[in-house]
Amino acid sequence: MDKKSFAIVILAALVQYYDYHLFGFMAVKISHLFFPSNSPVESLSKAYFIIFLSYLTKPFGAILLGRIGDVVNKSAALTVSLVCTSLASLVISFIPTYETWGVASIFILIIARMVTSSCVGPGTDGIRLYIFEHITLKRRYLGEGCTTASCLLGSFIAASSASFFSSSSAPIYGWRIAFFIGFLMGVALVVIKHFFPIHYPALQNTYQENTNDKHLGILAITKKYWRLFILGAITSGTIGASYQFLTIFWGQYNADILNIIANDVVFYYLPYIIILFMVGSILSGVVCDSMGSNFSASLGFFAIVIILASSLIALNAEKFYIFNYLSIGLMLPFLINPAHVSLKRVIPISVRHRVYSLSHSIGSICISGSTSFVATKLYQYSNLKFLPLLYFALIITSMFLSFKALNKIHISLN
Repeated sequence: MDKKSFAIVILAALVQYYDYHLFGFMAVKISHLFFPSNSPVESLSKAYFIIFLSYLTKPFGAILLGRIGDVVNKSAALTVSLVCTSLASLVISFIPTYETWGVASIFILIIARMVTSSCVGPGTDGIRLYIFEHITLKRRYLGEGCTTASCLLGSFIAASSASFFSSSSAPIYGWRIAFFIGFLMGVALVVIKHFFPIHYPALQNTYQENTNDKHLGILAITKKYWRLFILGAITSGTIGASYQFLTIFWGQYNADILNIIANDVVFYYLPYIIILFMVGSILSGVVCDSMGSNFSASLGFFAIVIILASSLIALNAEKFYIFNYLSIGLMLPFLINPAHVSLKRVIPISVRHRVYSLSHSIGSICISGSTSFVATKLYQYSNLKFLPLLYFALIITSMFLSFKALNKIHISLN
């Protein structure tokens, strides 16, 4: 694979995920500015609901950008994604708050978030597919791990921005600067891509069947590959849900709702969670390439189950163990990495971007997009503080089972 092209797409993944996760990390700040209320739980749940609502537009982005990726190339799809998400970040950075514009400000906020959600998924999916299809077979999982690490680095920068610009020392308009940074990074990368076009060498890591499906409509593709759509939705949805639960919901839940730990402590450790996730992504890639994806997935799954059991005990004692919080961040990639690759390798190349992105968007709507909202409501309506943790256990189990099912399909194709 061309090193220049690899560097550009990896950097693009960083920029896309900065825009994507900054809104979630700013959820508490946004809830105060756009949903003022005497109940912090109610305000925060409304901010989470915007995240879920914006996911409903993901299929439109997947259909449009997925077709561009399959029929034209993935570089063109990435450019469209970068332009749209950059403009959305620009809008959020200048939008008046509820105090100034009332309901109109909420409407604009929702539209901007919808644009980001509908474009980031297909754009980043194209990056993952590009690396998967062109990297050497011996580094298949390491390439996936590097992509995930780059996305996480974008999240790390977003979390750092949210932490800094939400602190008491930051100016009152600091949150706007954080979103404006996302706009500047997107514009800079579009310019870089223009002067250094992405190279497309011969495919290295894919099976290509004799088919003329490239120009089929999305309904025909969905009908023909419906099994892959279902498994893809479960796989992608649980991957996104697990990350959202850990980085966006779990810390804020213990701090702002249960009051077990200070919110400043959560923000302090959040960057470390993301760093460990990055390290785990690289390590899991090495483990998968050397010892197999089944070993890595099983190791990740059972390690997380043990950690969750310990976390449940701590929760009942109204304690928050930082070690458990950090350990999940390290071990999740050992399950996520094999799940990502297991889905890509069973989708035909002629429709891969559309099937992969559309199943991803459906999984986001049905599973990951509502993670924080559902987990919050589970506690709000039941007053059982352990229910969100059991919900996370269900997410992890579903991901592991979908990985096993995709492995069986891969074996049957070979």
